Amino acid sequence: MGFRRVFEIVPLLTVPVLIYVIAASIGAGSRGADVFVREMEGGSIQVSLPSDAVWWLSAGDLIVLLAVILLFVELVRGTGASRYAILHHTAAVFLFLACFGLFLMADPFATTTWFLLMVLSALDIIGGVLVHMAAQSSGGGGGQGGHDPDDDY
Repeated sequence: MGFRRVFEIVPLLTVPVLIYVIAASIGAGSRGADVFVREMEGGSIQVSLPSDAVWWLSAGDLIVLLAVILLFVELVRGTGASRYAILHHTAAVFLFLACFGLFLMADPFATTTWFLLMVLSALDIIGGVLVHMAAQSSGGGGGQGGHDPDDDY
């Protein structure tokens, strides 16, 4: 199975989830969960606006922004027919279950950032299934039958 097939199967939201998991492992492991949560949720980037107001962004905000962008790409990507769609949906369910389990069981994951990542992974499941069903009902075929030129490489 080539890299392209892995890209079709693995949900894009795995990227921000892994970024958070790595940051939590390093941050909570070295300085403690409470310090990690404060640093993740606290404003760390300051942006001055033309109104002279200051807008604070946290590392968690940037991870959620990345996740929202990737969810959009994921939903747009899901409009195409793929014979790996069921594997992709299964991987998305496992990603959500992992997020939910960590949210309930591990201190560094009891944050608003992680909760939003978990909600976005649930929306990925729901949106992916709805897009796939819409493609099926409109004659998309879901990659069944015919020749798929992408299978040539």
